[in-house]
Amino acid sequence: MGRIMSIGVFALFFSLTPLYAIDFDDLDLPPAGAHRGQMLLGFFITAGYAGGTVIDAEKNFINGSTYNFDNETTKVLETAHLPLSFGISYEYMPLDYLGLRTKLRRAFVVQRSSFGSDYENWRESLYTDYSFFFGVALHATNRKRWDFSFAPYLGYAFYTLKATPVAGKILAGYGGDMERSGAGFVFGADLTCNIYFSGGMFLSFGYELMRNSVDFSKPHDLTNPQTGARYDDVAGGTIITHSFTLMAGYAFSN
Repeated sequence: MGRIMSIGVFALFFSLTPLYAIDFDDLDLPPAGAHRGQMLLGFFITAGYAGGTVIDAEKNFINGSTYNFDNETTKVLETAHLPLSFGISYEYMPLDYLGLRTKLRRAFVVQRSSFGSDYENWRESLYTDYSFFFGVALHATNRKRWDFSFAPYLGYAFYTLKATPVAGKILAGYGGDMERSGAGFVFGADLTCNIYFSGGMFLSFGYELMRNSVDFSKPHDLTNPQTGARYDDVAGGTIITHSFTLMAGYAFSN
């Protein structure tokens, strides 16, 4: 794990070396768009919905469970899963139409009960990670004020997963060793529309797909006290997120 982190830090430092050649006089010029020598540094956020075998295991575990409110109303326990992330992206274009992109990201998958707006709901973190990514971005235009780009990613994440966090919070008589930590590879891709403005600012928005793998040497040993259901996570699983992504930053040329 330490060696992989060292490689990631070294690769990030190496990719940032062209920043020494930034000419800040370019900030007064009209937007030049994506082109050879362009550098794009921005802050991004994402939000969407999650699926995968881990999410399926969560839903199967609580299937048939109920919660009793103080007004003597009984509701079926259902959950929704919201992936959120934020981070920094840097891209250097050694060639027209092609860029080398690096991302550092903090990600969450929030589990929320779905009792409706008229009842109390609980929100808990199912999954969190720190990750870094490397990708090759393909751009559709050269020196235009608008652009589309597609980038596949390979990354590495250091994650924590807390199984059935909402059920652990509200089901009477339920508890156990729910939390696991680990590290593993992450795969993904994004498709974005990029708009360049005078003064060097750019704005990107689009769609992101990520596949996070979780793998544990020690399986969960959890039983639903209402239904007797077992948490069917033996050695791990996957979390697949579909997200809208938004990024704002500055474009520089060397």
